[in-house]
Amino acid sequence: MASLRDQIATELVARLDALTGWAATLRGGDEVTNVAVLAIVAILGESKRPRDSLMYACTLQLGVLIRGRHEDADPTLDGYNPVRYMDRLVATAERAVHASPWQNEALISITGHTVDASEDPNVFEATLTLTVDYRHNFDDPDQYAPGYVP
Repeated sequence: MASLRDQIATELVARLDALTGWAATLRGGDEVTNVAVLAIVAILGESKRPRDSLMYACTLQLGVLIRGRHEDADPTLDGYNPVRYMDRLVATAERAVHASPWQNEALISITGHTVDASEDPNVFEATLTLTVDYRHNFDDPDQYAPGYVP
């Protein structure tokens, strides 16, 4: 079984991959390059502290690299402006993050984003950052069981 950390990142990939025209993957996985929008989800780090005698309170940091092509900037929605297009993609990702409740009482916060040109002169990139507060059992990072008694 995968850790809750991995399960949360995988759920984010699934939410982004479900968007029309998007392909999403975990960092280190297979990347699709022939899509209009590519999203790569990375686990950036995590901190933990005891919540009580049974659970850790965890704060997980995730990053989402979003890549879009200049030529896909819409004349009506973006005025052909690739920066406005990237902002629209970031907003689409933000909506997907909060489209439905997360499992195991996880609380997701979007902490910000940046927009930059990439090494490819025809591609713009945005990095969306998220913080996830969740809990797992002391003895099992794969499990959130609030009624657990050892």
